[in-house]
Amino acid sequence: MLTSRLSAALTLLALTVACSGKDAPSEEYAAVPSGSFTDGTHTLDVDTAALTALVTLADESTVELTLTVAEESLWLTSDDGLVSEVYTLSPDPVVLGSLSFASPVLTTTDGADVILGALVDGALDGSELIFTAQ
Repeated sequence: MLTSRLSAALTLLALTVACSGKDAPSEEYAAVPSGSFTDGTHTLDVDTAALTALVTLADESTVELTLTVAEESLWLTSDDGLVSEVYTLSPDPVVLGSLSFASPVLTTTDGADVILGALVDGALDGSELIFTAQ
């Protein structure tokens, strides 16, 4: 009995030491939500299960988008460690009236809002549209 407890304690100690130098994966994760969203000018309907999105412009014309889950190496990480899921979009570029997004993506910062923007060198380029739930 004592031997099995000692063995278990030594195994636990060995695992603790072996894992102590490794970074733990982030537990904070934000998935792009499905639903209807608006930025005040456009509406965005996202269906992550079907991997589709539809943008309706102010003139009521629509742009259909196909979503592809991006490699996790392209997912965005905020300064506070929140990892945000990223979908790449086609067509590329996404053209919404006078706006054009090369290397377009959908992502989120909090799992509630959806961001449509261009991914440049692993970051959004600053010209993104932020959609909030309707």
